[in-house]
Amino acid sequence: MPENTSAIFGRDKTAKEIWEEDFSHNLKHKQGTASRFVNELQEKRARLDNNNFIERDKEIRQVITYFKNHKSKMFYSRHTKDNLPIGSGVTEAACKTVIKQRMCISGSKWKDVGASCVLALRTLKLTTGR
Repeated sequence: MPENTSAIFGRDKTAKEIWEEDFSHNLKHKQGTASRFVNELQEKRARLDNNNFIERDKEIRQVITYFKNHKSKMFYSRHTKDNLPIGSGVTEAACKTVIKQRMCISGSKWKDVGASCVLALRTLKLTTGR
């Protein structure tokens, strides 16, 4: 979610909240939302009023640049349909349960080869259906 939506909506919190909810839903469930968002931002940027124009224009350009640079990674709707994680929580939890709990046992020391073997076995053991 873009942090500086205030650059787009100014002080209108209701419009901002409605838009953020709608955008988040569409980004997660509809393909092409990131591209549509960039186009929408470019249109809004073209219609900026003179109040804080320079500051708001800079913020909007930063968000446009971010989405253009990362658009190729925003396949959330496809990942959601394929039941793949779209957040970092699953990865962070896996790091904690697979790596941290095993590798950080008090007094243990690991060489790369031994750690790789143990982690491969631990991953297989913790994977459902294996």
